[in-house]
Amino acid sequence: MVSQVYFGFPRNNQNWHDGETLPAKLDLILDQLHLRDRVKGERVCIKVHVGNDIGYSVIHPVFLRKVVQAVKDGGGNPFVTDISWDVQNCASRGYTEEVLGCPIYPAAGPDENISTRMNARSRT
Repeated sequence: MVSQVYFGFPRNNQNWHDGETLPAKLDLILDQLHLRDRVKGERVCIKVHVGNDIGYSVIHPVFLRKVVQAVKDGGGNPFVTDISWDVQNCASRGYTEEVLGCPIYPAAGPDENISTRMNARSRT
């Protein structure tokens, strides 16, 4: 089975139109994915890396906000998650509930009381 890949080319071909920006291209990709049609009434976890204290290879909050808004537009209830020590410092990187439009929880749950059992094979 062949997977379909959606790509927004980062260059704007010297056309300085609103539709040529990367956030606008993300909107087009979200439309092609029919994301809004898939999330009605669903609680949607959006797992991202928010950068900890020194990480810079992260998705900018403006793009994450676009995904969150698409989920909300489709009637979904989104939240963002990452590992607990990254979530503790995510506001300093621009990831806040006010910016993203949804709550941000540690991967172990809002009260950090959810854990998964690892078997011996997964620890190696």
